[in-house]
Amino acid sequence: MCDRAIGLIHLDLPGNEPAHCTVIAELARAETLQLAEVVTIDHGTYMPITYIITAAARAGAEVVIAPDLAHFGTGYTAMTLACGLLVPTGLIPRRPQRP
Repeated sequence: MCDRAIGLIHLDLPGNEPAHCTVIAELARAETLQLAEVVTIDHGTYMPITYIITAAARAGAEVVIAPDLAHFGTGYTAMTLACGLLVPTGLIPRRPQRP
């Protein structure tokens, strides 16, 4: 696993942002990842998967950390073509792209 990550919080999900930030920071620390930034999305975010992947690339991160899988939305499997996803239940690794 690389040493840089970004965090992700979906603001329209239950819970509060400080608690979500704590979970993200603890996961990063446990995996010895440098947390570059935490990005937020909501139901109004235009092209959220593209936004998240672009934020990860801009930060030089290969992993996106979230408090749970719901924060990624239904397109989380597409995100694994670009980066790994880390949630409290474990890492969903980046999938290799087929030629």
